Amino acid sequence: MDVRTEFLPGKLENIPANLLGIDLEMANSFPDQPGVISMVGLGFFDPQRAGCCCTVASITRREEERDLVLWLMGQLADFRRRHRNPALLSFSGLENDIPWLEQRVRQIGQDGPHSLRFSDFGHVDLKREFRLRTQTDKISLKKLEPIFGINRESQVTSRKVSFILTDVLRDHKKRRKIPPKLFQYLREDVHHLLLIYDRWQETSLRNYNLTDQEYLELVDSLINKTAKLIGSDRLKAEYKKQAALLKPFLADLKSQRGSALKSHGFEAFVLPEMPELALAHSDFVRVAKKHRHLAELQLVDPSSGNYRLRRTQFRPKGALAVVRHQGRLLLIHRAEALNRAGGMWGLPGGEVDDGEDPVTCALRELWEEVNLEGRAGRVLGVAPSFSGEFDLTWVEVAVQDVSTLRPRPEEVQEARWMTPEEAGAVEPLIPGARDWFRKFIGPEWG
Repeated sequence: MDVRTEFLPGKLENIPANLLGIDLEMANSFPDQPGVISMVGLGFFDPQRAGCCCTVASITRREEERDLVLWLMGQLADFRRRHRNPALLSFSGLENDIPWLEQRVRQIGQDGPHSLRFSDFGHVDLKREFRLRTQTDKISLKKLEPIFGINRESQVTSRKVSFILTDVLRDHKKRRKIPPKLFQYLREDVHHLLLIYDRWQETSLRNYNLTDQEYLELVDSLINKTAKLIGSDRLKAEYKKQAALLKPFLADLKSQRGSALKSHGFEAFVLPEMPELALAHSDFVRVAKKHRHLAELQLVDPSSGNYRLRRTQFRPKGALAVVRHQGRLLLIHRAEALNRAGGMWGLPGGEVDDGEDPVTCALRELWEEVNLEGRAGRVLGVAPSFSGEFDLTWVEVAVQDVSTLRPRPEEVQEARWMTPEEAGAVEPLIPGARDWFRKFIGPEWG
């Protein structure tokens, strides 16, 4: 067994000393044999030395897995002795690492460290925590790192790691060694767990919340699976009786979906309870699993009452007026006091009123903000607002009399006709505007 320890200096402000990062790597690409725990990484923050201590242990023979697990259990027992209320920090450890380890400990039997149980440790699973905050589990540690401003040096994929470890164990008689890049990969894993946790509370995850469109797709998937099950002509009579119990559930679910679409959101959506099904037919199990997944999602934050789904399907609508005169584009400098994009330069525009279409909105906002009367031309396209809160329709507007231009001071500090060069250089411009100028108005803009 090969054990390597590396100290990485750097002060972390929010890491308690009783938190131990843990990650495992499996050789599980054998065609006809079970997987083997081949590498274990551990990491903790040492406040006295102001840095992270990261240890990676590995084996190159299948028969050494028992020794690796015993070594790990010894490390955990030692960590427990040194700290009150010790806790493990992982990414998806509650789903993968801990069940694998518990299985191996049971296999070790009487010779194992029975004084230690995984229930002796608390557990912080960053994948689970991400899901609780965003209501989505479409995340990996590699995707999580840039969200928290962390760069990964190693470019090895987890799938590649599994293949390499499998080859090493398969050809151990050739005395193959584990490549250094795999030690770096696992060392970065446990170190980055600590870095992410240190920045967890200070990092906003609002832009990564489950979207209303994604939630709608989950609901539709449950509806389709349930309807298919009810309508199946291949089920035996006893299964058909069970499937019939789902009909009221399906009708209620469809009704809730329809109400959500009419109200443009899932704030009032209530997932119907599924009847208990006694038979463990695989199709019933799949439907129950989809329902359970939806039931775990909290659409409204219980502590704040805020709606948690990120609006994409049901984003409020807005419109922008694209007005050009003698080769120049009209831009406005928005008033500092405005809640949205205050103090920034952008196009005239605003939110679509109830019963109003985006084209009418663009004309109205142009009149209200700068006293120009226009005639609508082409709809150039639709783009999200820089905050992601609105879908904005870009409307080309022709103005015959530009002499009436007069900014409304409550909303507009200044209105200016700009050349492409001036529009591309003005600051502060609403983020992302230059890209949309080029796309909707022409490549010379922005």
